[in-house]
Amino acid sequence: MTAHIRRSQPARLGRSPAARQSRAGRTVGCVVGAVVNATMLWMVNERPGWQAVPFLTPDTRLVLGLVNASLVVGVLSNLVSAAVDAPRMRALADLAQNAVGAAALVRIWQVFPFDFGTGGFDWALLAKWAVGVGVFGAVIGMVVALSAWCVAADRSSLLHSGGGAGRRRLTARQAAPARPNLAWETRHEEDR
Repeated sequence: MTAHIRRSQPARLGRSPAARQSRAGRTVGCVVGAVVNATMLWMVNERPGWQAVPFLTPDTRLVLGLVNASLVVGVLSNLVSAAVDAPRMRALADLAQNAVGAAALVRIWQVFPFDFGTGGFDWALLAKWAVGVGVFGAVIGMVVALSAWCVAADRSSLLHSGGGAGRRRLTARQAAPARPNLAWETRHEEDR
């Protein structure tokens, strides 16, 4: 008897189909995000307005422009992502949201329009930490979005590489990088 090793179907690495988010799920998420941002924009500027918040000082006017810009960019980018649903567009929208959000947070850090009064707990220190963590998270978000945009652009160029004589358009499976086959089957046959 000899053992013959035969390769089965290539192993698919990555998330399972059940773990992948559906287009409908992404669309609903984007619409909900746009509604939340629009509601916040209305609440900050109209009713009840930022003046109703007791710990905000009149210096809040100095940061309101960037905060509003961040909320507007959030509304627009979520609506565009819901309508288009392309990886490059989503990455670009995330990059824009994080960049404007980081700018707003940096301005809040500079102006610090908060007055928590005197008390037993140092709320100002906690607020500074929260703003600092927000800036750090926004910068990380920009790096991730830029990386996602580059990966999506690379995949797009692989999928659409064609146009010249002798070239053909690649399918998604053909454009995927070669992966090691981890599924081996052993089959025994009798010697003849």
